[in-house]
Amino acid sequence: MMQDLELALRDVRKAYRLVWAYQRKVMDLVQVISDEFETHDFYAWAPFATARPGQLSTNPMRHKWAWDALPFYKASFLYKGINASNQELKANDWLLEIMLDADDVDFDELGRGEPDAAKFPDAATTKSMLTLMAWKCTEDTSLNWYYGVWEKQEPPENDREVLVSSTPPLAATKMTFDLAQLGDRAAILSAVAEFKGHLRAAMQIDA
Repeated sequence: MMQDLELALRDVRKAYRLVWAYQRKVMDLVQVISDEFETHDFYAWAPFATARPGQLSTNPMRHKWAWDALPFYKASFLYKGINASNQELKANDWLLEIMLDADDVDFDELGRGEPDAAKFPDAATTKSMLTLMAWKCTEDTSLNWYYGVWEKQEPPENDREVLVSSTPPLAATKMTFDLAQLGDRAAILSAVAEFKGHLRAAMQIDA
């Protein structure tokens, strides 16, 4: 029994090192992508399927999922225009979202409560995905990018679809890429160029 535990803990140590290596790679990936959008600066980031790990005084055993301790597992990184306000958004202001999903298991389809990884589909049947998304104001608005747009608005369901809303005055579009196909800088820049071309044609955004 003790030997089984030692072997299991050895696997845990290996797993944490793999997670670090993955997160280092995706942080570098996000930096490469964001550097290609010179008009935008980092604004905020958030997990999109879980909560943040919590405050200093939050008891994680009582109030958190184990997933909350892995905030980059499914996370979005947001970039707004360098000279744009976060409040009182103007027509044609737009927000860049870089979304990384380490495992495209849909938590919303797994029912209530903390998703049990032991019940996930085989990892060979799921994918790791990158989504590039743009949110654009079509009229002046008092919305806040994070609380009024990112937290509340539904993204488009399909790639290259342009989702238009009059209340609030927004348009949004996205493109999704398989992370397995973005193994080098050339592939990443090609994906960015494809997304920029779509933004020009579909959203009149010259990125």
